[in-house]
Amino acid sequence: MRSIDTTAKRRIKRICATSAFAVIVFLCIWGTYKVLKWKDTTGDYLSSVEMLKATDKDLIDVVFMGSSHAYNGFNPAYFWEDKGWACFDMAVSGQDTTSTYYYLKYLLRTQSPKVVCVDLYGIVFERHNIVGNEYRNYLSMPAPDLQVKMVNEYVEKDNRQDYIIRFPIIHTRYRELKKYDFYKYKLNDFVRGEKMNWGTGEAYEPSDSDGDVSPIAPSDSKIKWLDNMYSLSQSKGFELVFVVLPYDISGEDQRKMDFVNKYCEEKGITFYDFNRLRHKVGFDYSNDFYDLRHLNANGAKKVELFLKDEFECYNLPDHRGDERYYQWDEDLENFNREDYINDMKVAEDLCALCSMIGAGEDFISVISLEGDYIDRNNIYYEPLSILGMTYEEYEKGGKWIFEDGRLTKVYENVKGQEPYIQELGNMNTLRILYEGDYLSRENIMINDESTYSYGNFMTITIYDKRLGEIVSVKGF
Repeated sequence: MRSIDTTAKRRIKRICATSAFAVIVFLCIWGTYKVLKWKDTTGDYLSSVEMLKATDKDLIDVVFMGSSHAYNGFNPAYFWEDKGWACFDMAVSGQDTTSTYYYLKYLLRTQSPKVVCVDLYGIVFERHNIVGNEYRNYLSMPAPDLQVKMVNEYVEKDNRQDYIIRFPIIHTRYRELKKYDFYKYKLNDFVRGEKMNWGTGEAYEPSDSDGDVSPIAPSDSKIKWLDNMYSLSQSKGFELVFVVLPYDISGEDQRKMDFVNKYCEEKGITFYDFNRLRHKVGFDYSNDFYDLRHLNANGAKKVELFLKDEFECYNLPDHRGDERYYQWDEDLENFNREDYINDMKVAEDLCALCSMIGAGEDFISVISLEGDYIDRNNIYYEPLSILGMTYEEYEKGGKWIFEDGRLTKVYENVKGQEPYIQELGNMNTLRILYEGDYLSRENIMINDESTYSYGNFMTITIYDKRLGEIVSVKGF
């Protein structure tokens, strides 16, 4: 009897030990996976997938699908500000047609949009040229069943298991890990999928070709995709809108888009080709583009102004004031803040910059006066007086911090003085030092990054406490 009891106890201990070991192994693998997994679909650790997962059920009215053309060209914040429409960019860098279809199916599991607006750039290419974009599209899908289907449809047979299991690919990321692999990027909780740029780059207006302009059909797989998107719209009851956002389109690509236009006419699908509509919309090719293929914030505003009138026929509700849509309020607030930051970045006038610093919220500005600045006819004093600096302080020089409306001197320009250290949240540390050389690039450091503007007597470093990062370094 004792022998039986002892054997049973040993068996129970083995089962418990094996189970505990399995749990520990699982937790270790899961913890490792969370660090190594692919976390962005639009670059800079911004993930439309994570944003969608953080959105409550049945809130989204308009979905924009597509590649970087889409998340640069469609700005939900504009639609929210002007109309109160709950729009969302389910966009992925280089989003191909297969990815578009399955990410839309994933979204439809939790949302019931009235309009799905799809940019057609994916029509003109068959395979990804950038492996990072392939990973963004095929490693970010949260639904295992859709992941398997989309991988089997797109990825070559020999590589499918790596994409389905994911770990064989993501374990190669060790050298590229950054802080947001370990610390959740808080913007993923509320922005609506857009990635706005304010820069301007070289862009060319499409030419009206004198050559063959007859429509040409894309590949059979692309026509099948058009059919599948149309069938999905019919079965799920949303309005399907196809769009060509403006870019440096080739003659062949344009002829494919013209084929899709005829396809849409036959099916009764709404179609907007912004290359063809460029004069009506009024695109300025010197100011509305970030580069040859992407609109900036100015161009996205013109797209919104056009579409908000066109979409009136869908009777979309105005949700402003509804607390369930707080994420769209936060998105607009975030967009306006980014716009404000851009104004600070491009400010050439020191008085204007100091006024913006004084009025801004949740920024830390580090102001440095070094070298022979006093011999430059006091050009810095009047602007700095806006922030509360006295002339006596100005004459002595040094380092100041402007935060929460207060200017505080934190460091004299005295060689050998102990460095000033300030923790900037959980991840960043500010260090201010002076070793007798105003040209030293280590005088102002955040972590291991120098924020000194080489060769200038005055430097202003602006740190965003919400983002947890430097947003501007200006030298004068």
